Amino acid sequence: MKITFIILVFFFITAFGHSQNLIPNGDFELGPDSISYGWNWWSDTICGSGDTVYGPDFWIVTNLTPDRQVETDPYFPTSCRDTTFAQSGNAYIIVGADAVGQDEAGKTTLISPLEKDSAYRLSYFISMQTAGSGSVIPVIVEFRFSTGGNNILSPTVTTTSWQFVDTIFTALANSDEIEILASSVASGGPMLANIDNIMLVKESSTGFSNFHQRNKQIKIYPNPSDGVFYIDSYESAEVIIYNAVGTQIIRNAFANTIHCFDFSQLQKGIYFIQIKTKQQTVTQKLLLTN
Repeated sequence: MKITFIILVFFFITAFGHSQNLIPNGDFELGPDSISYGWNWWSDTICGSGDTVYGPDFWIVTNLTPDRQVETDPYFPTSCRDTTFAQSGNAYIIVGADAVGQDEAGKTTLISPLEKDSAYRLSYFISMQTAGSGSVIPVIVEFRFSTGGNNILSPTVTTTSWQFVDTIFTALANSDEIEILASSVASGGPMLANIDNIMLVKESSTGFSNFHQRNKQIKIYPNPSDGVFYIDSYESAEVIIYNAVGTQIIRNAFANTIHCFDFSQLQKGIYFIQIKTKQQTVTQKLLLTN
């Protein structure tokens, strides 16, 4: 087992040196602090409780006031809980737009700047927010990078269920900030969007030359995770999961689809996931923060 653990650690060091999420607090769990105090608080109007939550850390308001929503105490009756739950963890953000120029927006400084002409992967979860009215309005959100960088629009989202979006792009400029805003121009009217678990990572230096091959890579998200995570494989695979000392804790096979794993009862720390397909064997690190 000791030898297995050493091999797994070596694989992580060599293969994931450039996989750091460049967006601080991309899952919006941390908060609040003085920088993010301008974000709207969320009050549970159904129960009339005094729930007040500010945040999130590292993000600031740039136009109007987005919301950071945190799920209510699980000990409350079901009727008193928020109707939309975070994709994972307890918090997510809501951005809204009523008309042109009235787009709620917030931004943060990247952990390290984007490098012009380098390839990056932007992924996130998005859904529609009905805002208690029951109305359903298609959602489009824009991600803007500073100093002449990219403006990336989300696909049109037409469901209140969380949807995973994954985009690869080449940086147009050396950018050190990312801004998220509701796109009233693109959507054509009032809308509210939920956003959770934003990841921005640098791709290999080959840029788009191997785009189709990279697009078939096995995905594990969100990572870090609070216990619930997903494995997305483009073909049938066998999954073996080890803890930090190399002990096998699960072995399973699944078809080419997205599978959900719930490790919320396990101790927080590092786990290693080995995924075997007909084409390749991949080992990835997973960090549990629960």
